[in-house]
Amino acid sequence: MNENNESVLDAAPDQLDAELHALIGDATASNDDAVETSAVATEEIDLEELDAAAAAETVKAEAYADQSADESDGTASATVTPISAAKRSRVSRAAGAKAFDVLKGAMNDDELQKAAMLVSGDADDPALVDALRDTVNGLAKKVGDKATNLLRHAGNPAKLQKFTSIGLNYLREKGSFSSKDLVDHYQTQGYTIGTARSQANQIMTLLPALKVAEKSGRVLTKREDSSLLASYEGALSAS
Repeated sequence: MNENNESVLDAAPDQLDAELHALIGDATASNDDAVETSAVATEEIDLEELDAAAAAETVKAEAYADQSADESDGTASATVTPISAAKRSRVSRAAGAKAFDVLKGAMNDDELQKAAMLVSGDADDPALVDALRDTVNGLAKKVGDKATNLLRHAGNPAKLQKFTSIGLNYLREKGSFSSKDLVDHYQTQGYTIGTARSQANQIMTLLPALKVAEKSGRVLTKREDSSLLASYEGALSAS
């Protein structure tokens, strides 16, 4: 046995224990550093994900706010507040509902039958409700919204959507108008060209669908036999 081996064997047990503990301590410290670095990286990733999620919430909220833009005056602006996932879910369900389902949920059977008769001008017939359902559900969403509003509140003009009310009153005044005439008329009421065009397009579809007016090309002409228009005019006279 050489001197080096004898030196190791002769080393005091305490000294060997101390060296062993030192080696273990260094390994533990290195491992702790690695764990801490990993935790910091994870924290940074989590923060980035949270920032991205917050940005996505804002974008979705802005998109939701834009859905109602053409129902506004075309000039107002508002602070956008991100909406929760639960609220977005409720909005999606509401947006996906059929227009007639909304109407049916707001009216009893007798009121639905009366609304169907106002549109058709015919006598009481259960089949009229089915025809009304097909008509209303066949409209684009925003036009369908206007249709349900008009059918519910033809006898209560104060609750009509303002763009529908303006369109009806313009039809009563002029008897006939073109889509360009209606766009110009909305602009005289203080609305932007974009809002005026959007709303005019909807009214040009709505009134013929509910048999309030006849459409020929880009011109609407009031129907003198419209029971729905007569109901509206009667309510105006009584107010």
